[in-house]
Amino acid sequence: MSEVAKAHVPPEDESDVLEAALQHGWSWFSLHAVQRMQVINHYLVAVAFLTAAYGSLAAARHWMIAAAVATTGVVVSLVFDLLDSRTRELIGLCEPALSQLEERLSREANVDLMMVLRASKPHRRRVSYRVLISTLTRFGLAAFAIGVVVAVIQA
Repeated sequence: MSEVAKAHVPPEDESDVLEAALQHGWSWFSLHAVQRMQVINHYLVAVAFLTAAYGSLAAARHWMIAAAVATTGVVVSLVFDLLDSRTRELIGLCEPALSQLEERLSREANVDLMMVLRASKPHRRRVSYRVLISTLTRFGLAAFAIGVVVAVIQA
């Protein structure tokens, strides 16, 4: 909080301001983290349906329609990758503020509450959601692109 803002907050209300700021930050984080998981769930469902459709069409030797389904899979993979990038950006917007608030709260309560700071930097033996989700969507994109090529060659 800036010095000007502190000057306008009576001491008894400062804890209310800190609580409101933490609540706002965590609400923002939670909203977009849940949204990110929903996007991935929807992507997995879309991939399952498109893969089943492609397999059925390929088995029936409807290669041009299979190519169209695989092309749709490529587009869906690209769109979901872009959606995840934006959601990741929105989640990241609140991390600096939450880190500052947690640092202050940790200092004042004399308790280690630096969860956001630690969670934002994964341990080197762990893989971040960003890497896992990007790998998933890019693998889907590559698989559908191969499906397009196979279907066009077979047609």
